[in-house]
Formats: sequence, C-alpha cells, structure tokens
Amino acid sequence: ITLVNRTDSRAAALAAAHNVAHRPYADLQNAIAAADVVISATASSHIVLDGAMVFGAMATRPARDLILLDIAVPRDIDPAVRVMPCVELTDADELQSSLDEGLAARQNEVPKIEAIIAEEKQLLTAKLRTHAVKPVIIGLRGRADRIRQSELDRVFPDLDALDPETQKQLHYFS
Repeated sequence: ITLVNRTDSRAAALAAAHNVAHRPYADLQNAIAAADVVISATASSHIVLDGAMVFGAMATRPARDLILLDIAVPRDIDPAVRVMPCVELTDADELQSSLDEGLAARQNEVPKIEAIIAEEKQLLTAKLRTHAVKPVIIGLRGRADRIRQSELDRVFPDLDALDPETQKQLHYFS
C-alpha cells in the first residue's frame, strides 16, 4: 500500500500512522505505474487522474492490468480511461449498483434459507424429543426384562423335566 496526497507531509503522516509507504504527489504517475489497484478519494472539484497520466503509467507496464476505483464525488478519474487496454475503471455509482444487485440476490435466497432452517429445526426437535424419552424407554425395557427374568426364575424350578434346548427356547420367547 502506498499513499499519495497533494500535501506530502499529510501523506507521510498518514503512511506513518498506518505503517505503509508514501510517495510525493509529483510522483503520482510512477506510483500508478507500480500499482495493481488505485483507489482515488479526494475532495478535488476536478479530474485528478486524466487520460494522459494513466496512459503514461500504462506505457511502462504493458499487458499488466490496472484497476482504478474512483470513490470521489465529484469523480477524480477521467472516464475516458475506460477504453484503454488492461485498465478497468469502477466508480462509486457502479459499486453501489453492484452492492444493490448483490443485496437483491442475497434477499432472493432468504426464503430458501428459511426453508432449510425450518426443516433442520423440525429434525432437531424430533431428535431432542427422542433423546428426552430414550431414558424412559431404556428404564421400561430394563424393568420388563427384570420381571421376565424373575418369572422365568420362579417357573423353571417347577419344570425340571425340561431339556436345556426347551429352556433356551422359553428364554428366547419370553
């Protein structure tokens, strides 16, 4: 990140505060030539980056893309640079339009997301209900098994004549 300001002392102070580099305003074209992305946000009432400056910067960096982001009002970057090869200019209006489109797309997805949440909520509720009754069911099964075993233990002494296979079958069926 490199800061350039019309006032070199201000650029130096901002750069020091954010631990980034700075260059003097007179070196703006070289700073553009070295950049991949340029964000322009001045309070200037006129164009700051004109076509000639951007063309000069691009001449020293053939076939390397440059993204220009103009968030100033009024605009800082000459719209004529849009026709230059390898230069992409985006302004605040286009950003707002993209943000609006993105927001609309996300809002269109809300009903789908709400349906997914409702379905997952139902599944979770069913699972929680199952977990709530599981200890009761385990307890009932345990009690029933103890009753079954106690009844078998009570009856088997009276059935000495039963062979082990028949006793095994009675255990199984009980």
